[in-house]
Amino acid sequence: MSNQIKFLHQVVKKQYFKLFLLATATVIYVSMNLLQPILFGFIIDNVVNQEPITNGIMNVLAEAFGGVGFIRNNLWVGALLILLTSVIGALMIFSRSRLNGLISENVAFNIKDGLFKHLMFQPYKYFVTSKTGDLIQRATSDIDTVRRVFAGQIGELIYAVSIVIIAFIVMFSINVKLALTSAILLPIIFIFAIVFFIYVRKRFEEYETADSNLTHAISENLAATRVIKAFNRELYESEVFDKVNQKISAAGIKMIDALAFYWGVSDFICFSSILLVSVVGIIMVANNQISIGQVIIFTSYSGLMVWPLRNMGRIIADLGKVSVSISRIVEVIDEPMEDLETGQKFDFQGHIELKDVRFAYDDDPYEILKGVTLEIQPSQSVAILGPTGAGKSSLIHILTGLYDYESGSIKIDGVELSDINKHHLRENISVVLQEPFLFSKSVKENIVIAKQSASHEQIASATHIAHVEDFIRNFEAEYETLIGERGTTLSGGQKQRVAIARTLINDAPIIIFDDSLSAVDTQTDKEIRTKLKELKNKATTIIITQRIASAKDADQIFVLEDGIISQAGTHEELLNESGLYQRINEVQSKMEVGE
Repeated sequence: MSNQIKFLHQVVKKQYFKLFLLATATVIYVSMNLLQPILFGFIIDNVVNQEPITNGIMNVLAEAFGGVGFIRNNLWVGALLILLTSVIGALMIFSRSRLNGLISENVAFNIKDGLFKHLMFQPYKYFVTSKTGDLIQRATSDIDTVRRVFAGQIGELIYAVSIVIIAFIVMFSINVKLALTSAILLPIIFIFAIVFFIYVRKRFEEYETADSNLTHAISENLAATRVIKAFNRELYESEVFDKVNQKISAAGIKMIDALAFYWGVSDFICFSSILLVSVVGIIMVANNQISIGQVIIFTSYSGLMVWPLRNMGRIIADLGKVSVSISRIVEVIDEPMEDLETGQKFDFQGHIELKDVRFAYDDDPYEILKGVTLEIQPSQSVAILGPTGAGKSSLIHILTGLYDYESGSIKIDGVELSDINKHHLRENISVVLQEPFLFSKSVKENIVIAKQSASHEQIASATHIAHVEDFIRNFEAEYETLIGERGTTLSGGQKQRVAIARTLINDAPIIIFDDSLSAVDTQTDKEIRTKLKELKNKATTIIITQRIASAKDADQIFVLEDGIISQAGTHEELLNESGLYQRINEVQSKMEVGE
């Protein structure tokens, strides 16, 4: 709870003055609403029936407008007073609505901005273990729940509290007995609202969980459309989704039933309260204990009070819902951000040394890397070859600081990897991923993501090496051509080449190709590697691959097998050495001959 209060203070602290203005406008609006029945009672009792004024405030007000006699002869003055209260009330409604909008949108903006920035600085493994749909739910639906509370519920809560306090002050000053009669059922309305809040909060939690699972199911299936269709899983996934949908439907019905019960019971209590005041008031008029105008005031005040109090149930229910949403947002905010500030910075030369590096994922006790030892010299071209599951990608994740190694040593230019500033590390190690992600932007915008200030010559050089220019000329808009979401308008090889150009333009001293050349043909693969070797400022290049053709021209080849380096050497040396490399070469050579 303290974390939630601290979070709310952070996002609302710049809105406190607006909240004060909102409260002020609400109190003035309430005062105008409550003044109207008093004016009606004054006109009936004191102006028309000529009863003496017993209220000091009304006496001062009457004298200010020429006295009771003047008002009796000019009834338009009374009408003007009632109209004036309506005009002031209307202005306050406008002010309340505008302030509600300003506060809610500013609060929502602050939460969205802070949450998104916090997510961007989360460590990589946080996203691996989190559900995308659940994070989307927290960043959209949960924030909107908070926004809606500030858009109306806070103002309504202020309205309900202020109207009850001011109305009771006026009613007790008129007649204590009838005021106490008006108050008899009000605690029941409020207590019923509190009990309902406690009950309905569990329903909201169930609904939020079900809604989160639904969002996750939709996002996951939309992302996996190709797989679903390739394996004829449309019917199966529809049936799975139907079960998820049934859960949210059942949770929604439970919530609706709870709300329906609340509105029905609370309406009965509210009407009973108004009826009780009316009956007691009529009896008191018959016994000459109170005037007709005063009964009108009490009846009007009862109606003005009970409905806001009844709505407090909805307000409190929304506060219960927002409490759940805030706790879900705070769960993300409380996650420690990745440390990108501390650590050493230096000019990378590209010398990499690993000694007995071991690594296992948090949810799996099985070691992926079981003592990897290797050394890569500056500007050297190195290939790491091995079967699926050997630990190649895990090794790259560690080198780029996405995961921390458990034991052993990794040094870059003599500095331990764990001591290097992570932001600086990723600036100097560029990675071409196996499955590149392209944004729904132009080809040029996707290429310059890593270096916004890139010149035309730098773009041309990177696209020449990556063979992007081979297909870009076929597009009418060339580099300004917009590509679809995730690069769907490009082929696999074209996407991969754009990703390679995007990496090369950063001009990093260490470049890693994480099995990313497998999407291009063998000839293009060879030409890209040849052009990389011809660069003046040649980077240390690491090629992760399962293809001999991609590895054979490397200065040094490491064979990663079952989490350890089983072989190391040049292409010719490894061909003459019995082992995995020789076997893979034989299989792939036969495949090439067959083709």
